[in-house]
Amino acid sequence: EILFNRYGAGDTRAFDEILNRNKGLVYSLILRFVKAQCEADEIFQDVFLKVCRNKDQFREAVSFKSWLATITRNTCIDYTRKAKRTLRTESLDYEDDDRRSLSEVVPSEEATPFDELITQIENENLAELLDELPQRQKETFYLKVVMEMTFEEIGTSMACSTNTAKSRYRYALESLRGLVRRRRLLEKAV
Repeated sequence: EILFNRYGAGDTRAFDEILNRNKGLVYSLILRFVKAQCEADEIFQDVFLKVCRNKDQFREAVSFKSWLATITRNTCIDYTRKAKRTLRTESLDYEDDDRRSLSEVVPSEEATPFDELITQIENENLAELLDELPQRQKETFYLKVVMEMTFEEIGTSMACSTNTAKSRYRYALESLRGLVRRRRLLEKAV
């Protein structure tokens, strides 16, 4: 918030610092909506362009991280809606190289309580598992684990109550654990 206020006052170096601190988190959230790197790059630029254009709309009553996540989420939703309306002649398939694991996008410098679960899930191909979750659970998981937002901030970002955010997160964790268990049972059966 302090850096963003400095940027609002005209300090362009503060914006560079904001970008450096948040680019991994924003990019990883975008990759939950789109799989192709070129699309993710385009959305990433749009997100920070919107941050610049809407800097006067930021209210300190909401955390900067929550505000940024809301802009990111809404930009992704707008992009996917637009992509659905646009008739494309090119394939929307993507190569496996375009997928990134959580550790590649957001290198962990500090251990979190979820490191063990994330490491376990990453070994089972995190992106593939998350694709099997309902969209809102997937978003909630990423806002909580990757963006490290509070449930209150997630509720604000997703326009739902704090309790709804908690429930979606709990269901996402339960679903991921179940998917990992099923995969292991299938591997043993083969």
